[in-house]
Amino acid sequence: MLIKFIDIGTLGSVYKAYNLTDKIYCVLKIIKGEFDFQYNEEAKMNEIINKIPNKTYFVKTRESFEFYKNNKKYYIFVNELLGYNLYKFLKYNEFRGFHLEDIQNIAKQLLTGIKILHKNKIVHTDIKPENILFTESKCINVTNKTKLPFNVSQLSNKQKYKKPYKRLINTKIKIIDFGNACKIKDLSSGIETICTRQYRPPEVILKCEKYDEKVDIWSLGCILLEIYTGQIFFKIDYRDELADIKHLANIEKVCGHYPKWMIEHSTNEDLSEIFVKCAKHHFNDYVFLISNIGSNDQCKKV
Repeated sequence: MLIKFIDIGTLGSVYKAYNLTDKIYCVLKIIKGEFDFQYNEEAKMNEIINKIPNKTYFVKTRESFEFYKNNKKYYIFVNELLGYNLYKFLKYNEFRGFHLEDIQNIAKQLLTGIKILHKNKIVHTDIKPENILFTESKCINVTNKTKLPFNVSQLSNKQKYKKPYKRLINTKIKIIDFGNACKIKDLSSGIETICTRQYRPPEVILKCEKYDEKVDIWSLGCILLEIYTGQIFFKIDYRDELADIKHLANIEKVCGHYPKWMIEHSTNEDLSEIFVKCAKHHFNDYVFLISNIGSNDQCKKV
């Protein structure tokens, strides 16, 4: 029995439901019939995940099946019911960052979960705040300013918030959505569509001839920065024709020049040419390039 709508994605929708047979709440992930390939791939990956001995860090899929309504076919995944995802809790908290202690707990769990995936030769390829859910949503109000996170307490007094700061009672998390996951050996290098844009590593943007499971680790690092500051670290405008250049420039500003192997294995000639010059310290060319991209302070060389 469907209870309420939760979210919508490219492939379909997600609903909270009640299982009348088992008398438990669950989540129905409903995929449109035309996405049969994606459904089959996710179903196969879920079977592999369910066989992993230590699978407490991953969402539990109870069953999956086909469903027909009005002569249209749908695919259904029945998953365990979880709490807020990282993004929704940040939004609920008006994009004020997490407590450092909570960030540490989340980081440990994510590192352990990703390590287990990689040990079993699986790469998730889409680690992002929306795909990391808390097991519970219970939280408390933090009214004492001395108990606010460091980054929140340092905000200007002029900043007005509609709600009191919330802190979760339980920060246990689980990783969800294995629709884009694959075996490490099947990860196709040179494809630039894996990983959501803001959490996409440079070797993917550059279409390097080789990359591996470390793409998950880069995404994890971006997430940890985001839940500390409350803001996406590498903000990218999808509509911007120079989005890839700006993204790479921002990354270089933070992390330094790109390693030699990344430039040598890039198959994106236009982008690799720009950043080969950067690696050779042609600062004048670089400053000229960025000055013509725009006024985004993140893109300016310091």
